[in-house]
Amino acid sequence: HRDLHSFPTRRSSDLAETRRIYAELIIRGLGIWPETAIEYKYARSTSSVQSAWPTPLAAFLSAASWIPQTAPRERSSITTEPCASAWWLREAETPGYLAAQPPSLRPLTTPRVLARMGKIGVRFWDDPASSADRIRHLTRLVENDASQWGNLLLAIRKAYEAAWRDLLDTGSSIPDNVIVMQQGKPFVASLPASNSIYVPDPGGNTRERLLTQAPVPILAIRDTQLAARIREHLDPNGSLGLRSTADAQADVTVNDGQFATQAPAQPLRRYGGRW
Repeated sequence: HRDLHSFPTRRSSDLAETRRIYAELIIRGLGIWPETAIEYKYARSTSSVQSAWPTPLAAFLSAASWIPQTAPRERSSITTEPCASAWWLREAETPGYLAAQPPSLRPLTTPRVLARMGKIGVRFWDDPASSADRIRHLTRLVENDASQWGNLLLAIRKAYEAAWRDLLDTGSSIPDNVIVMQQGKPFVASLPASNSIYVPDPGGNTRERLLTQAPVPILAIRDTQLAARIREHLDPNGSLGLRSTADAQADVTVNDGQFATQAPAQPLRRYGGRW
């Protein structure tokens, strides 16, 4: 009998390298295995129409945690995830906020490998078909802790717009919550909204500038044309609490509470006294 603590332990760097080698073997296999290794086709004796079914190997690769992911801000740290929670980039550069595959594996992913990875359920960040998943992922980044991303928040907002643009073009499923900005800070708001969420509108630019100074949520989409399409797509009947900035009523006041629209129209030196 030996105490478990007496066995030699493996360093985390060794485990990371082992994961990378294991994933590399699978990726190389995806490039050379016969088609029957991933799926087989079945047809009834009375029909010529064939249906494709995943093989046990494909089922394993779809569910097992074998896809290596490098952590944002610490790319030397590698974990493994299943297809449902991992991200792979085909051509685009890895964003600083995203966990994705190590750069060393990119040269191995030929078009054939990428096609087979798609068959087993790998999600591609730079694929329009992943728009709904990207929206949910970016929303979770903000919901968990938006402050940790600092200067990357602008990149997250750009990716959020791109994902929405793809979603509207592909007709993917509608998310349950949205990223909003409130006085310059990002938040996540659920739908239907308990309070009105203002959506940028091409005809409401002036009101939008006023709303950004008030404690009200505004959809985190800068492109007003896109924002209007999102509102029409999400809330055509107005039942979810989305309102156009063009419909907002904003009152501007001065320090003493007097409405600015009622201020006397005279030079400041007369109105405010000696400066």
